[in-house]
Amino acid sequence: GKPGNVGEFLIDIHPSSQSLSSVGPISDNTALHLTVKRPATLEILISDDNIHPNCEVKNGAGHTPLCKAVCEGQYESTTLLLERRASPELIGRGQRPMDYAIHNKDGVVGAFIIEATDVGAT
Repeated sequence: GKPGNVGEFLIDIHPSSQSLSSVGPISDNTALHLTVKRPATLEILISDDNIHPNCEVKNGAGHTPLCKAVCEGQYESTTLLLERRASPELIGRGQRPMDYAIHNKDGVVGAFIIEATDVGAT
């Protein structure tokens, strides 16, 4: 049938993944990993109370959606995931998101992560 929301649509186009938190065999990415390049879609996914995606799931390469957003310099997606309380301390492939920001010499993302870490600590 016709999907009722974005989450159902993504599951329909990625049928081997029965949830947004499962890794599919083709790309080894969840829907969250796939949408970090599309912040508007990511925001819909993480804001849908019917979906409750795991923002800390790792893809086949060991990256969380936050790590992927940071690696790709996706500022808006990074902010959205941090606001959704994705942990900046989770390690993906041996590095935290801050490590990726430092490696990429990305002070903007680094500042986002520091701010989120400070807010989470209070």
